Amino acid sequence: MAPKAGPTNDFVSRISIIYRLYFLWLEPLAALAGTYLCFSSPSTFLNATVPVPAHPVDVTPVLQMMMRNLGCLYALFAVNGGVVLLWL
Repeated sequence: MAPKAGPTNDFVSRISIIYRLYFLWLEPLAALAGTYLCFSSPSTFLNATVPVPAHPVDVTPVLQMMMRNLGCLYALFAVNGGVVLLWL
């Protein structure tokens, strides 16, 4: 005899496929892209996010450390979005 579907399974089956695709796949991939950009090219990330009158922004060692911390935060978002939500 097959086990009956619990309330969690019923709830997940009612979520639209568009939301599942976005929150389980697209958002974690975008967070990983932000992680890559913060680590590999912090000046490009700053030019894309800082308002135009503040250009050019020089990447100092303190700013480099802040970009690495922000990249780690984006990686945490990717893990939470891609792994934790997938297993609920």
